[in-house]
Amino acid sequence: KTISESLSSDNTNERIAAATAFGAWPNDEPFDTLLDAFESEDTIVVKTGVFKSAISLLSSERKHDNDELGNRWLTLSAYATTNSQKSKIISEAVKANADWSSPVLKFFTGKDHDDRIQTHAAKGLDKIKD
Repeated sequence: KTISESLSSDNTNERIAAATAFGAWPNDEPFDTLLDAFESEDTIVVKTGVFKSAISLLSSERKHDNDELGNRWLTLSAYATTNSQKSKIISEAVKANADWSSPVLKFFTGKDHDDRIQTHAAKGLDKIKD
């Protein structure tokens, strides 16, 4: 069975293991597969694991397509539904202080997000400008 097939398995533990394996991948290749799994997953513990793996994949020191990395962070930002997920992305953007950080932080300052997220993102923008 491939990792992608395991991500679609009926077995919860197998799906979590597959997401974890993709999170340790040497490049960004499985990102779209993780997003598809995140979007279709109904089990919260698996969905959380898939999200963490996507964060791990993008925030690693692995080989990234730098032109694509910002787009992937913005895409993941759009998929984030909980304040916890949004806060994690904001923290990673501030920590990275990369070219992609500012657009991601600006995304979270929009009115589509609650005050706590907007404030967290605005503080992050101030921090990376210093």
